[in-house]
Order: sequence, then C-alpha cells, then structure tokens
Amino acid sequence: MPDLIRRERGGELAKGWLTLDGLHQYYSLCSRYALPAAQAKITETLRTHPYNARFLDVHTAMGLAECYDENHPVTRTEDRENKTAMLQWIREQGVVLGGEHGRAWSVPVLDYQEGMMSCNPMFTWPAGHLVKVEREEQIGDLDLDWGLHPARRIPFWEMVFHGCVVSTWYWGDSVGYLEDVRPDLTDRKIAMTALYGSAPLMWATNLGIGFEGERKRRFLQVYNAICPLHEIVGWEQMVSFDVLTADRAIQRSRFSDGTEVTANFGDEPAAVTSAGEEWLLPPNGMVADGPGIHAHHLRPGDLRGARRLPSPGVPRRPPRARRAPHRWGARPGHRGAGRRARVRSLGAGGADLAEIAPDLVGQHARVIGLDQELRRTTYAAEILREGRFTVPAEGPRVWEIVHGDAAHGPDLGLALEPRALTGAIARVSIGNQGDERGSGTASLLGPCRGRAARRRVGRRARGRGVGPWI
Repeated sequence: MPDLIRRERGGELAKGWLTLDGLHQYYSLCSRYALPAAQAKITETLRTHPYNARFLDVHTAMGLAECYDENHPVTRTEDRENKTAMLQWIREQGVVLGGEHGRAWSVPVLDYQEGMMSCNPMFTWPAGHLVKVEREEQIGDLDLDWGLHPARRIPFWEMVFHGCVVSTWYWGDSVGYLEDVRPDLTDRKIAMTALYGSAPLMWATNLGIGFEGERKRRFLQVYNAICPLHEIVGWEQMVSFDVLTADRAIQRSRFSDGTEVTANFGDEPAAVTSAGEEWLLPPNGMVADGPGIHAHHLRPGDLRGARRLPSPGVPRRPPRARRAPHRWGARPGHRGAGRRARVRSLGAGGADLAEIAPDLVGQHARVIGLDQELRRTTYAAEILREGRFTVPAEGPRVWEIVHGDAAHGPDLGLALEPRALTGAIARVSIGNQGDERGSGTASLLGPCRGRAARRRVGRRARGRGVGPWI
C-alpha cells in the first residue's frame, strides 16, 4: 500500500511505529484515507464484535502533519479536518472513544485521552513498548524529579479542558505500573489523580497491580479512592488550583460544583482544612469534600493516616491501644441523604464511631460487612447510641457504615438455599437487613425461559422464593 502512505517533504515514506527489537517498521497512512479506512475496517468489526468502546492509538499523539505526495497532498489544516471527520464518524457508531495523548483540536470528538496525566519525555524505561519495571534503579531522576514530582507539576490541561474530556495515565505508566518496586509512587498517583479530578488507568495483570489474592484488595483500593470521586467531578470544570505551602507539598483543586480536593505530597503528615474541618493527612494522602461527596485516602496499615483533628477547646481522646486504621470510602450522595464509610478492622472486637466519624455519633446508622470485592454480605451490626459497635471474630475485615436516609428503607439480598435444587426448581432466601418492609424478586433465568417469585419481606426478616433453574 505505498501509494496510500504519507510522504515527507523529501519524498520518503513517513515512518511510524518501530518494534522494540527493531525488526518491524510501520508507516503512516495519509489522513486523506483515514475515514474510508475506518469505515471499511470498523464497520465489519462492529458487526462481528459489537463492543461499546474503542481506543485509537497514535492518531492524536503524532500531532498534525503534511503529506507531500503529489497524488494526495495534505496541509496540516486538512490533516486536522481529516482526522476530526474520522474520529467523529467512529464516535457516531455509539462507542466511547479514546485517543493517545491530548490535542486541543481533538477534545470535541474524544471522550477520553490516554497519557495526559503522564510526562512521557521524562520516562527512563521503554514505557511505550510496555516494558515492565523490575528494578528501582530503572526509575531515573528525570522521572522522579520532573515527571512525578508534585512541586514541578501544574495541571494546565485540566484547568482548560477538565469537564470536556477525561484524562488518564499512559499505558506504560499506569497508576500501579511501579507498584512492585515503588508502591509509594502508586499512592502518589492516587493522590494526583484525585487532585486533578482524572480517571485511573490500571492493569489487572502483572504489568500493574494485578487482580489475584491480596493484589485484588490493592486494585480495589485504588478504584474506590478515585472512581467514585471522578463520577462526581468528571464533567465539572476545574475552576482553581492552589499551592498552599512554600514547599508546594500541599495542593488543592476546586471544581465548578464546589467540590474541593486537598492532597499532601510532603514527607510528613500535615494538618489541612476541608469543609471547615481539620484533617491530618499522611504523605500522599488526600481529602475531598463537596455537595455530593466526602472521601479521604490513606495506604492500608498507615496508622498515621487521614483523621479529623479535634476542634479547639475540645480535649483529645486518649489513644486506644488497638485503634483500627480507617478510610472513608468515597460514595456519591448528598450528606443529608446519608453517606457511607468503610472501616478496615485489624481484628475482632469493638470499634468506636467517635474515632472514625465523630459527626455520626447519635445518628441512626448501620454497619454492614463487605467481602473481598467490597460487596455487602449478611453480616450487620447496630451502632449503639454512644457510638460503639462490635464485629464478630469470624466476620469480614472491611465494614461499611451507612447513616442518614441511606440507613432507612429495605436492604434486600438473595441467597440460594443449601440443597435447594430439586429437578428444575431452586429455592432462594430473600433477606432484608433494612428498617422497612420491602418486596424481593427472586429471578433464576436460564438461556430459554424463566419466571420470578415475588415476596414481601418484613423488617430484618427473611422470605422464600421459588423459580425455575434451567
């Protein structure tokens, strides 16, 4: 296809990607053929694989370029128009569309742009070729002192385009890409991503954090620290970015809905104010407050971690011998409607709400156990009026606090009863951990047909539904 390749000023074919071993050289298609090529390829692909998202490598990363082939010359203006037409057509096929690196001209036609949180010229490993970093010395000073140094970064892109297009990290510099050799840099990226109101990019393979065993817990920690916040501010403008200390370690961003995110990139815990409350943020910790969210983040096991400081004139509670570290789990929802908190327990025993969320003491609240994938289990505990609650020794290690309006109403769950399969019939239990009556629908649907059994379930009661199992 040399007749379709873009030509440089001297007439030579424009080179594109070169594999790491140097054996395979790709070339750049002239953008005059970009739309017809996309229509021919993507139409057929969507017919056989109707996915709902597509990522286009290179097109935006390479910038605008001329083609000097006399049979299909293209100016940079025409190059932009050709590429925009192609991207717009792909997006009109109903897919979420992303591109490599950000360009102002591509913002109206892309949903997300990979790499805008990274500083590619500062990489000291072949990030573009997805080479795994296995030794700490592979992370050079250029990246540490400039690419990932918070004091030398200013989110100019987000201050202009946040709310128009989503930014994330580069594939060879994902949030957990350096986890095996520098896990503290994962936490720094969590705080940076939250501060910039951006989205994380993570590998569920050994190229990143992974998703097996204890790594799943870390993977979900990154997700829960960033994604619920991004759901709130993702399409809001970043209206301000402030450096609060002389060493530039404490930084704050503010979004058009009023949400503020404050991060501590210093080496020591630092006191900050958020929504009128004093918080002690650990290194790489962050706190976010707004009309739709409260969240703060710390690394699991960091006993210095984010906690609210007592108000002036109020004596500090004496430290407990085994005070469990805690982390608010960011979850959308107005404060008056109830918000959720996740409490990581070091073991069985009691916990004191006054140390976790003092403003919830005395309010109606429930504590619900979560499994390793942070889904609700059947474990539940009442919070006593004085703010104490206990957790069973055999119960979950992560608990969720729900209060306010969110603590009222039915809370239904389904479970297949042991030895309940008889031929094509299955029996399920419908449990209600809530404070109001609710209706439960047990649907066991096979590939051909199925019916549902609907039952009324009383407060903190169980019912039974019967349906076909095919």
